[in-house]
Amino acid sequence: TALLEIDRYGKSRELFFEGGRIIAMDLFFYEGLLWCSTLKNGILVFEQGVLKRVVDQKNGLGINSARKIEIKNDKLFVSHKNGFQILDLISDKWIALGTAEGVINGSVNDFALSADKLWIISKGQPLSLDLNNLPQTEPKLTVSIDSLIVSDNKYEDNKLQQFTHDQNDFAFYFTYRGIEYEAEATILYRIKGFEDKWNSTPSTSNVIEYKYLPPGNYAFEIKVKFRNSFSETKRHKFEITP
Repeated sequence: TALLEIDRYGKSRELFFEGGRIIAMDLFFYEGLLWCSTLKNGILVFEQGVLKRVVDQKNGLGINSARKIEIKNDKLFVSHKNGFQILDLISDKWIALGTAEGVINGSVNDFALSADKLWIISKGQPLSLDLNNLPQTEPKLTVSIDSLIVSDNKYEDNKLQQFTHDQNDFAFYFTYRGIEYEAEATILYRIKGFEDKWNSTPSTSNVIEYKYLPPGNYAFEIKVKFRNSFSETKRHKFEITP
């Protein structure tokens, strides 16, 4: 498998990326540049065989294995197994399409562009979106900690709180604002000082419980993930004495 450039005389030469062969998934020629979606290197942009740009996960692409690409009105349309994204080539900002726009579970089997429509096949179902009414930015995500229940007692003050060793049954109540994005949003949380890995729960829930915490200094942290965006992390610090 190789990506070849063939001149008008039929002479060919292979194009490489970082010394390796390129497995191309789709090609699109736009304003003198060749855009190439690849199996594992994101999207590579060439001008007369010279690499000019790389669009990959480091600068916003959801996954480096891109499938089909098209460009229209200075916007790059990309489908991949993690969903559908659009890059504004002027502002260099991404937007993503998903369940909120009718794309079922972020799945896109194929797509095409007409004069004023984006046509998508999602889970075998056709969908048309007006190119002039596509989302302009990712939604603003917010999550807040409403209250803390410790051993049946309610605490609303977010100042550093101190509990005794037998006050170790914690329930954090929170509010996520963004009901229209619930199907794709995920709540991420952890207690710093007790665990390093982020846990996850559906955005339809409103409480996170810890049945037993040992003595220590902690910070409960919570944030929202929506597609490739994250909300601001909210924290609640507390201490359990020995």
